[in-house]
Amino acid sequence: MAGIELKPCPFCGSINLELTSTSNGCKVIHCADCGATMIGAYMERAVKKWNRRVYDD
Repeated sequence: MAGIELKPCPFCGSINLELTSTSNGCKVIHCADCGATMIGAYMERAVKKWNRRVYDD
């Protein structure tokens, strides 16, 4: 996650976050503590949505 700054989970405040990819290449940010998830078509989009708490594409 070098160079990527994620805000804490908006639901539980955790910083225990995981970045993964789906089988079709979408990027996923997942809170390992409460299960909150954000998906974006690419990493920059997923990070932007997570940090701004924007849930529409």
